[in-house]
Amino acid sequence: MLKTNCLPANRYTDLTDIELFNLTKQNDTRAFETLYYRYSYILKEIARKKINQEDRAEDLVHDVFLSLYNRRDSLEIANFQAYIHKALRYSINNELRALIVRRKHAGQLPFLKAICKTDLASNLEAKQLNTKIHRVLTKL
Repeated sequence: MLKTNCLPANRYTDLTDIELFNLTKQNDTRAFETLYYRYSYILKEIARKKINQEDRAEDLVHDVFLSLYNRRDSLEIANFQAYIHKALRYSINNELRALIVRRKHAGQLPFLKAICKTDLASNLEAKQLNTKIHRVLTKL
């Protein structure tokens, strides 16, 4: 069950990251929101500078926080700021690796299209040749 009002709203901003994360582990959504708003802007800026895509940078930050929230019960975090920055760095690295793979395959696309066109032309020529051979054989 989610708790939303463990403390008065103005008190959350006075808490340390670890205190907020411990409250998050107790299902306090306002504590989690406070952590999110405390770090999301700077993390989005870091991600945007690395991958040059604002929408994707925002998605990466959301994914990092979603993963954090989903695994909150099993995580033991001593330094929240270091943890969240490292989690974002791993996400950015994974995104960049995926981008490299996509670009590599996109570079092969014209080559594959050329092969397909050549194969199609070869098949058409083979069918036409087969038809001509069949006609010659039937005349014999």
